[in-house]
Amino acid sequence: ATSPGNSTVTSTTTLNATTNVTATFTPDAIDDINTNTKTVKITVSATTPSKMSAPTVANGSTDGSIAVSWSALSSGDNGGSEITNYEYRYALFNENEEPSWSDWTSVSSGTTSVNKTGLSKGKKYVAQVRAKNSIGSGTPSNTSSYGTAKGEAAQTPNAPSISLSRISY
Repeated sequence: ATSPGNSTVTSTTTLNATTNVTATFTPDAIDDINTNTKTVKITVSATTPSKMSAPTVANGSTDGSIAVSWSALSSGDNGGSEITNYEYRYALFNENEEPSWSDWTSVSSGTTSVNKTGLSKGKKYVAQVRAKNSIGSGTPSNTSSYGTAKGEAAQTPNAPSISLSRISY
């Protein structure tokens, strides 16, 4: 037995947090003289996932599409709760204006790339991504560098030209 006041208890308990979790740990008394126990309250709170790195935007696989890809978050960046979805959004790139973002589109947690179709051929687009867990959505990534939607942009036809000549007799 150890003397009172000089006791050391070492214990490790692993908790997997999915939402706010409170656990109470009561160590066993470790001496013969004083059998009092101490209760330690441990609170583990999950948060939204960490901010992700900016995605990559490239030509898509079909005309009028872009390919958006990103790196999955590691388990240490998930906010203490498993990633349930990734979300992405896109906007036409205009270096002189803030992007006018699309709504967020959700994909499964196992997905790290999408081919976004229905865009204007030859136009430049940027994208952002974020991860989502049971607590909510993380902060949007920084905006990607632009990528160009596959296909040639529609060309405006030239105005017809009329040429007049003078005919003399």
